[in-house]
Amino acid sequence: MKKTFLIIISLLLTTAAMAQLEVKNGSFKEVTGFVNINSDPYYQYDENDQMFAVVKVRTENISDKQRRELRFEGNPGTFIMLEYRVGEVWVYQTSVYAEYLKISHPQFSTVKFSYPEELQPKKGYELTLVNKTDAFVGTGLLTVTTTPEDGAAVSLNGQLMEQLTPYYNDMIPAGKYEITVSKAGYKPATRNIEIEPDKNTELTIDMEYLYGKMTVVSEPDSANVLIDGKKCGMTPATLDSIVVGFHELTIDKPAYAQVKTSFVLDENTMLSYNEKLVPALFVIIITGEKGDKLYVDGEYIGDSPLYYKFTYGEHEIKSVRGENEEQTGIKKVNITSETNMVMRLTFFDKMIFNMNGVTFEMLAVEGGTYKRGCLTGDCPEDKNSLVQDVTVGNYYMGKFEVTQDLWKAVMGFNPSTWVGDDLPVDSVSWNACYDFTMRLSKLTGQKFRLPTEDEWEFAARGGNKSNGFKHSGSDNPDEVMWYFRNSGDKYLKWKKEDQLIKKLKKAGCKTHPVGQKAPNELGFYDMSGNVSEFCLDNAKNVSRYGETWPVNRGGNCFSSAASSTVLRRQSRFMFRKFPQVGFRLLLEPEK
Repeated sequence: MKKTFLIIISLLLTTAAMAQLEVKNGSFKEVTGFVNINSDPYYQYDENDQMFAVVKVRTENISDKQRRELRFEGNPGTFIMLEYRVGEVWVYQTSVYAEYLKISHPQFSTVKFSYPEELQPKKGYELTLVNKTDAFVGTGLLTVTTTPEDGAAVSLNGQLMEQLTPYYNDMIPAGKYEITVSKAGYKPATRNIEIEPDKNTELTIDMEYLYGKMTVVSEPDSANVLIDGKKCGMTPATLDSIVVGFHELTIDKPAYAQVKTSFVLDENTMLSYNEKLVPALFVIIITGEKGDKLYVDGEYIGDSPLYYKFTYGEHEIKSVRGENEEQTGIKKVNITSETNMVMRLTFFDKMIFNMNGVTFEMLAVEGGTYKRGCLTGDCPEDKNSLVQDVTVGNYYMGKFEVTQDLWKAVMGFNPSTWVGDDLPVDSVSWNACYDFTMRLSKLTGQKFRLPTEDEWEFAARGGNKSNGFKHSGSDNPDEVMWYFRNSGDKYLKWKKEDQLIKKLKKAGCKTHPVGQKAPNELGFYDMSGNVSEFCLDNAKNVSRYGETWPVNRGGNCFSSAASSTVLRRQSRFMFRKFPQVGFRLLLEPEK
């Protein structure tokens, strides 16, 4: 009986000793502006896809170790997720079913707090949990700032805080603390303070820079050395007052290319840079229109006109005009000590245009002289002047025949017999082609037109790079052109080359997408075959039924190989449309 009595007394004393936790009266409230900001979906929704509310449980007279041993339970049907923070625990609880929160600890009693109102999804609340057994020492407010800049990490008694400086916490239990602040590029600094109940402790810590050393040498020397854009001396330079961390180094000397690099300086390492400078030349770049955006080797350097420092050697310059890059000029240049210091970019290697979402390329043709009517170059001049020297200037020619998608982008309809965006436009009269060039010129502000016979033939031959081929790009017609033998359903081996178009259509002869055969020496495709191409000229002394007959060149999908050489000429009615006839654009360079 005595033993049973002692056990009961012991249980009563234990129960009394554990009766310590209490939710401070009136501490529960919704916190305006405090919402669930955790981006982790596990802290947003429970396993039934119901949203959490957040209850910030602040603690008094509970150590950090004890706080992390607290356990939280909700009523059946609710899920709970926890985040332990300095001085408080964030409890994520299913909002729609939440009725109470039960809090327990192995050393304390259990407290069950019934919510006085329904928790709302995603919203934030707070309550204060108090250990009532021990004498409550109270809490104070701590503010820590650092100079010369904020953003330092803060540790309290060796525990790293989540908040960087300026650090603020109004729930620091009273007592003595060791505070350490640390930041990259600075020496860690430690201070000892004492937090008093209900008082504000403000602490400003001056942090000292950490410095490293580096040497910078160049060949030739006497080059300016800049760290993060600030001049620090001239080569050869020894620098011993550079703050550790990430920096940008620039080595700059007139008449040489600027060297730029980044580095990370460590307190205990001596960095060394030894650069051999590359000769360079300052050039003024001027394009046809002020404000054209300029790129060198893919990097944007500014708007035209522009003063730019080129290294010696080859570079690619790109000039872009228009908000949607409607016009782009690309040119490769070789910079030497002999290069003119004023570079006027009016004639590029190629021009790229964007017309209502359709892009097309115009390739440069450098002017020159060729012998019209002669491929070998040693043909004698004849009495009718068909063989003679012809000189043309610089111009651009379309890389491909005008396609149907480009025609539609400019004209708004498609007249072609064989339909396909990447097929050459066909069934267009000379007048319609002329109208197209006028409209395109107005839309782009450039001067597009049909090529003259001389311009067409010079480009078809390969210009100044001509190898004297019979067809544009090869003596083998199958390599470079679609003609009657290969443009149909099967390769035709008919002995007789000239056939009626009706028979050729029956054999499936038709146009093909541009650019599928090999290009010629200048990079032009399909200048032989596919569709015959209108020229600006009219055939001399030809007038039938009162109509003028413009010249077309190059042969087409119905032509024989013999009638598709770069020398052969045909003519068509100006107002008539033919399924095997289209055209190619010429662009005059900007002045």
